[in-house]
Formats: sequence, C-alpha cells, structure tokens
Amino acid sequence: MAEVAVPYDEVERIQRQTVEDRQKMLGSDHPETLTSLNNLAQALFYRGQYKEAEDLYRQALAGREKILGQGHLDTIKSLNNLAQALVYLGQFKAAEELYRKALVQGEVTLGLEHPYVLQNIHNLGGALRNQGQHSEAEKLYRQALIGREKVLGPEHPDTLQSVNNLGGTFEKMGKYEAAEKLYRQALAAREIVLGPENADTLQSVHNVAGALRNQGRYNEAETLYRKALAGREKTLGWNHPNTLRSLNNLALTLEKQGRYVEAEQIYQKALAVREEVLGSKHPDTFQSINNIGSVRLNQLDYTGAELLYRQALEGRKEVLGLDHPDTLQSVSNLGKALEKLDRLEEAEAQYREALDGRVKLLGREHPHTLQSTEDLTLLMKRKAGDNGLEKAETSLRELVVPSE
Repeated sequence: MAEVAVPYDEVERIQRQTVEDRQKMLGSDHPETLTSLNNLAQALFYRGQYKEAEDLYRQALAGREKILGQGHLDTIKSLNNLAQALVYLGQFKAAEELYRKALVQGEVTLGLEHPYVLQNIHNLGGALRNQGQHSEAEKLYRQALIGREKVLGPEHPDTLQSVNNLGGTFEKMGKYEAAEKLYRQALAAREIVLGPENADTLQSVHNVAGALRNQGRYNEAETLYRKALAGREKTLGWNHPNTLRSLNNLALTLEKQGRYVEAEQIYQKALAVREEVLGSKHPDTFQSINNIGSVRLNQLDYTGAELLYRQALEGRKEVLGLDHPDTLQSVSNLGKALEKLDRLEEAEAQYREALDGRVKLLGREHPHTLQSTEDLTLLMKRKAGDNGLEKAETSLRELVVPSE
C-alpha cells in the first residue's frame, strides 16, 4: 500500500500550538510541556530544519535533566535526539560524545537488550562511521543487529535499519558487493513491511544505487537514483536534505557517464539549496563544491577546478578534520588539478599526503588507497620518464608498507 505523504508543515503548526498551550497551562518545566517541545523539534528535524531542531532539543534536554534526572528514559531520548541533529549538521565528534553519554546512562537504567539502548549502540556506530572509523562502526552495527534480531525480530524496521547501515559501512570500506547484498536485503523487506514510498524504503533504493555506481554499473544506478529522487520529492519535498542527496548522486552518476553539462547543472542546483537549507559549512555543501570541481576538471577547466577543490578542502579540514576520508578525497582531487596544470611538485605533495592518510585510515587494500597509489605512480613515472619507473615503483612500495 502506498504511503501517504506526511504534511510536515501541518504537523509543525499543531506542535507549536501544543507547546504554547502547555506552557500556559502547565508551565515550561512540566514533563508534558517538555515532551511537546521535543515533538516540535522532531517535526522540524523531519523537515530538514536541523539547526532549529537542535535548539529545541537542547531546551528539552536541559528541562528533562533538571526535572527528571539524567537516568530517566526521556532524558536519554533527548540526548539521542540532540546527537542525531548534530550528525545531520555535520558535528560528528560532538554527536559521538552525546551518544556515549546516553549509552552509559541507558545501560545502567535499562540494560543492554532494551530496544532504546540497542538504538543508541546503532547510532554511536553511525557517528563513528561518519568520522571514518569504519572498523569500530562495523562492530557496533553488528552488536546492534544481533540484539535487534533477538529482541525485535528479523523484519522489524529497527532491525532492517541495522542491516542497511551495516551495508553502508561495508560500502565505506570499499566492499561494494557485500554492501549491495545487504542493501538489497533491507530493500526487499522494507518494501513488504513499510511500503514502496516509505522514507526508509526510499533510502534503501538510494543506497542500492550507490553500491551499483561504485561497481561501475552506471545505467542501473541512474535508474534507481531517479526512482529515489522522485519518491523523495513526493514525500519529503524538493529541498529536503535527503532529496538533495539523491539529486547530488544522480549528478555524480551522470558525470561518470560523461554527461558533464547535465551533471553540473544538477550539482549547481543542489549546492544552491544546500547553502540555503544547511549552511555554507555543512559537509554536504562541501560535497557539492567538490563535485562541481570534478566536473570542471573533466571539462578541462583546470584552474576553475583547482579553486573549487581548494575551497572544499579548506572547509573539510575545518569541519571534519585532516584524517577524515572526505578531507583526504579533497587532498587527492587538488593533486589531480595541480597535475593537469603541470605543477608536478605540488601535485606530488598532495598525492603523497592523500596516500599516507588513506593507508593509515582505510588500509592498503581499500579502493581509494589503491587509486592514490596509482595516481602517485603515474605522476612519478611522468616526472622520471620511462627509465625511472622502476625506481618510482620501489619508492611507492616502501611508502605504502606500514611501519612496525
């Protein structure tokens, strides 16, 4: 059965009125008023208004800690909700700290097998994955999945969420076929349990498309991205962050097919809306800037690409840190632009920085690490000439072998 689109603007209006009524009747610190405040924050969150949601979640958390205490279930829920908003605002380290605080309180109050504690474990895995800590994230996702299968059953929406996000971790680790398998498992179950137009089902469609794109199956990926985009525009709206992710990834797939003009038009549209909705320093905004740079590079506008890559790199360094996979992607991309501009020494420095970071963070066998190895090999060959290739390859082998 098709899911009816949720009228989020109407939900927000009702929740605002409820907060006002309860503040007048019960006072600002009454538990029911705080519940209404939390619900209003959730309504804003689901509309993609993450900053406004964060502010209200903080108010609800402060009130619940004061009135109910730190070990109360509602207080733990507020910690999780605030952390989730911070994740969507790109503040991953701050979110991790809140998730860990909620997990400690939840284990004491509720026990390890309580569904909300399992949700907390799952969420902590997501915060770590977003910081590039993929092995740690995988362990937490598996722990949450095992617990949810036991407590909730294999077809419960929360269990399927764990299946989906474990697939996402595999994708980040470069295990694309394993990711596709889990994504399809979650998609098949969600279509039955939740319906084809449910937000979680559309997320699965989007994710399967990503796994296909990473395997070079661009036509299949394009079809699924268009399906996810149409569904999200219908149910979430055209300016929702999740809709923009499908829009961005559709453009990425078109770029992979060599359809650069179409891709740039879509990237520019996504960037304009992301700057308006998420702000100029959100990771998704930097992703759009980076992607426009890639299109410019493919269209032989190397100077334009360099400027955009530098903008994305500086932003990612500030927001995500030097050791994040996205930052290392920007380091590598800047190297490509510099190489095209025949600034080979500068390009080599960028390639070496990207390779060193990827070896440490992702491992030698990750596709991104292998790409960095190839980029640096070809550059060194270009600098040394064919006769210097053996020396270049020997130098690279020494570089990518981790020290004891």
